[in-house]
Order: sequence, then structure tokens, then C-alpha cells
Amino acid sequence: MPSSNPISEVPAGFFSGLGNLEEFYFQEVPIGSTLINGSLEFLGAPISIIDIGRNSISTLESHAITGLESNTELDIRDNEIRELTEESFRPMLDLFSLVEGIINLHGNPVERDCSMAWIVLNPVFLESVLGICTDGTYFKIWIQTFLKTFVSGEILPWQAIIPLGLVPKRFQQ
Repeated sequence: MPSSNPISEVPAGFFSGLGNLEEFYFQEVPIGSTLINGSLEFLGAPISIIDIGRNSISTLESHAITGLESNTELDIRDNEIRELTEESFRPMLDLFSLVEGIINLHGNPVERDCSMAWIVLNPVFLESVLGICTDGTYFKIWIQTFLKTFVSGEILPWQAIIPLGLVPKRFQQ
């Protein structure tokens, strides 16, 4: 992707002295495919919007984005994220689910597989994450349909793990 922004990196601690920073837009920046720990630390800033869309990010390390507020809107649209790893996304969703924070993942090639199981098992996170899987299924619809089917008794508990890809390898043939 050609960059329209000449910045190629953000030094660690860059935002620590910016106590009045409320919005941060960082799009089309050649920062690499992995957002490493400490990349975006917003400690002490009342940050309400972080837009890091269209940066070809495929991986977020566990502490790549810190110092968020419970009402922060984190826009990670149109990157290359395939998996919603619990290690990377749970700390943000734990915080966002308390009030009304949002992670927008539209336009990422997220696979509908067991990497989302931790979200399915904690449906309160569902209100804080937006996106569509590569098969065209909206996160909320897939999970709500799955839970409705499970709760209604249409499937048995052991059958519930099959759509999530959680069947132990020894039982897979």
C-alpha cells in the first residue's frame, strides 16, 4: 500500500507528555505488520478516538496499545488482522465492556474460527467489538445465533464446540 504519511515509527513514550490528547489519527503509515508492545501508550491522556486504519497491521502484541479509556473508540479498520487473540484484545475489551468503548475491525480478514472462542464464551464483549468474518458473517450475528441455538437446546453441549473448532485433535478424523 503506498503511504500518504511520511512517518514510519512512533518512538516509545512519545505520547506520555501529551496529557490533553483526545483524538489520534494515524492512517496509511508504513509502521510494519506487527504493532509491538509500547507502540501506542496513551498514559495520562483522555483519549477518546484512536484511528489506526489502513496500515497493513496483521498482529498486535499484548501491550501494543495502552492507556485507553473505557469509552475509547479504537478504529483498526482495513488492516490485515486475521485472528482476535485473547492475549492482545482481551485487556481492551475488559475495559471497553465496562462503559461503551468500541473496537472497530471492519475490513480485516478475520477468520470465523476458534480464535474467537473466548469472545463467544464472554458475550458481554460482543457489544464492544464490530466486524465481519471473511465468510460475510457479522461477529454479533454469528455469536448470537450460536448462543441461541445452544441455549434453546437445539444442540448438545458437546456439539457446541464443533463450530468453534475446539474439538480435540484426537477426535478429529
